[in-house]
Amino acid sequence: MSTKLIELEQFAPPCVREERISLVKILFATRQILQTDSKDALEPVRKPLG
Repeated sequence: MSTKLIELEQFAPPCVREERISLVKILFATRQILQTDSKDALEPVRKPLG
């Protein structure tokens, strides 16, 4: 399936490729932020209660 995607991308206009790259970068950045926030939110739970 990924081979088909690569083949289709060869015919996509450059602006479409640029937009896709931007969306992937945004997705990655959002994922990193969410992971960091999740770790920060769980930090008090990890500490012993005693």
